[in-house]
Amino acid sequence: MKEKSKPLAVVIPDLIRCDNPACHGGVISGLFGSKNPCYKCNGSGLLDKNTVEAVDPVLMVYALTEQIKQLQIKIKALEANQKPLEEFHPHAGASKALGGRRTMD
Repeated sequence: MKEKSKPLAVVIPDLIRCDNPACHGGVISGLFGSKNPCYKCNGSGLLDKNTVEAVDPVLMVYALTEQIKQLQIKIKALEANQKPLEEFHPHAGASKALGGRRTMD
């Protein structure tokens, strides 16, 4: 039989959160405060959306790296649209007779 060749491009799977009720971000809390990796998602907290199985660690690293790049682009776009804040003056408007602070007497 002829083996199938590997794809030329990496196909990033769609990811969903682990559906194991005991899994909290890839960690299962055991007795006496012990923390163990989730057996269903291999400690990543994410599953393949189509197969609902753990994703290969190599693909997981690639997928998370791509997500980080996309989020960094979003952050740069948000920072570019942000107007600069006015300078902060905690005691603005207080008289100099009170030492620059307001009092409640």
